[in-house]
Amino acid sequence: MFATIALMSTAWLFSPLGDGESEFRLTGGFEHAESGRSRHDLTYDRVQTGLGAKLMVTPQFGLAVNLPFVWAQQTEDGQVFYRRADLGDAEVGLHYHFDPQQHAGFEISLPAGATPAEIDEQFPRSADAFPALGRDKQRVEAFVAQTASYGSWSPAGRLGLAITGEDATTSLVGRAYLLYTTAQDGFSVGPYGTFDLEVEGIDNATVAMGLLQRIGPPRGISLEIRGETHWAAHDVEKTTGAHIALVWR
Repeated sequence: MFATIALMSTAWLFSPLGDGESEFRLTGGFEHAESGRSRHDLTYDRVQTGLGAKLMVTPQFGLAVNLPFVWAQQTEDGQVFYRRADLGDAEVGLHYHFDPQQHAGFEISLPAGATPAEIDEQFPRSADAFPALGRDKQRVEAFVAQTASYGSWSPAGRLGLAITGEDATTSLVGRAYLLYTTAQDGFSVGPYGTFDLEVEGIDNATVAMGLLQRIGPPRGISLEIRGETHWAAHDVEKTTGAHIALVWR
């Protein structure tokens, strides 16, 4: 229903961490979604804040974690019907860095708050209408990632295979970035795109486009800002959002 707001770590895009180095993130964001499958004016809103960290435990292996807290509501014809506030999808990642420009890894996300089954047991007549706080399903993703540098321009890409939920739905997922960085102050900005395509068919495809901006030095405190729009072939047709992260490396 909603796109995932948080990025676990962007160190691979801007300044790869060295042995023993760490990154800490304080994130926040807002998303608004509109449904095209209802006769009513049905919208969803979500506000999220979270804490994340990545630690290079060896020169090659890095461990990343992210824990969000989410407020969400469903509005129908201008009237709020359902609200939720709970922990979102907790994420843990194990990354292996071949060199500063290539890495691969596994990432796992699990619902840290009430699961759909628990909500269905407590509210059997209205559970389906509760706004989602994330995927609300477990997900495992294996991926490879590559960055490059051509003067001030830095293209980057990531491609992965994800398995979601108890029914083991398999998806091909990817991200692509094209960032421009100024030499004087480390200011970076550029467009990016993502896709999540279930191998069973395009009916459940999700694509997104956005703009990523980073202000600050490679080491120390920096600010990251994202704006993006998602299009889905199911449930919610369009989601727009703005996200911000305070990062310390």
